[in-house]
Amino acid sequence: TVNLTWTSNPVVVRPFGFCVTAASATTANNNPNATDATGSVFTTAGTSFNTTVTAMSWQAADDTNNDGVPDSSANLCDNTITPNFGRHTTAPTVTLSSTLQQPSGGTAGTLTGNTSIITAFNNPNGEFQGTLNWSEVGIITLNSLSSNYLNSGMNMTGTRTNVGRFIPHHFVISNGSLTNRTDLS
Repeated sequence: TVNLTWTSNPVVVRPFGFCVTAASATTANNNPNATDATGSVFTTAGTSFNTTVTAMSWQAADDTNNDGVPDSSANLCDNTITPNFGRHTTAPTVTLSSTLQQPSGGTAGTLTGNTSIITAFNNPNGEFQGTLNWSEVGIITLNSLSSNYLNSGMNMTGTRTNVGRFIPHHFVISNGSLTNRTDLS
């Protein structure tokens, strides 16, 4: 009989990253993934939409340089879900932010709603469902980040590109005036 005894630094295993999805809160429409001004409409500026952030496992196709970080073009939504994410003694924080994709040079707008997720990952599927609101027109990327996972120094990320197209909710005329036309036949 051999007895082995050893010590080690803490071992932390983390999800690879996050799958981020968006769907309309008012219709049955999922995000149409518009890439420009001719793309299908998602919803109007200032209207709430649903989002789901799901912790996902590693997949070789999403980490071609094998650095443990999702590649910029990675689709994590087809990876295996890590259902225990968020069931920690101290739940990790995941923050959501947006980046304007289109129109180029447009106003960035403000993302509001459930942008900071702390204890909400109690769903048995390792996911959080919440509501967001974006204040502008155009197409955005949704970014998710969990920094310093379990004090390991490791970060987890996830993105969803082509969220939109967001269109104006309404127009307002300020200081307008009407001029009668007399030259019409």
